[in-house]
Amino acid sequence: DLNGKIILSTNELQIGKFKSGEEYFIEGKEKKYLQNFYYDIELQQPAMTIAIPIKNNEGEVFGVLTGKFNLNRISNVMIEKSGLGKTGETYLVNKFNLLVSKSRFVPDMEFKEIIHTEGIKNCLKGNNSYGNYENYRNIPVISLYNWLPEIEICLLAEIEQEEAFQPIKELRNIIIVSCFGIVILAIIFGLILARKITIPIYELQKGAE
Repeated sequence: DLNGKIILSTNELQIGKFKSGEEYFIEGKEKKYLQNFYYDIELQQPAMTIAIPIKNNEGEVFGVLTGKFNLNRISNVMIEKSGLGKTGETYLVNKFNLLVSKSRFVPDMEFKEIIHTEGIKNCLKGNNSYGNYENYRNIPVISLYNWLPEIEICLLAEIEQEEAFQPIKELRNIIIVSCFGIVILAIIFGLILARKITIPIYELQKGAE
């Protein structure tokens, strides 16, 4: 209701509780409002809530309808590693430099630690680009980042440079081995050819003497 008291909920444990101080309730009395990623103390996890005012036939607001998104599905998408190899990772960072999705490598890091990297810094400025730098675990990575202004979130996809450059290193090794093999074959072929040429000349010389 307009006092912030929950009078009906799909979760019966919420009925009777007050949400008058919540941002989504305050804004939801006036207009449709989406509160972006925040840490819900009651749920003990990141949350995202949408709220809209409820009006009667005369257009008067008499309550607020709110709904919370299941962020576990978003996090599951973020930690999906398809196409990113063994060290690839995608994650979301909000405008306060807080990780809001799950990390593949550091458990329970969401909304608990401020992270700074070159990519995050550039992304939070509204840039969409890529680069090479050290990630929040101080490991050199190749990164692609994209700023999502509608929800004020930075989306980053990273893979460790060592893994990303491994195919190039393997190709380099193949080229080196191939070149070495070609040189050896050329030397052997040259010796054989030289022998075939010099023997008749030597015999001709002996015959001339």
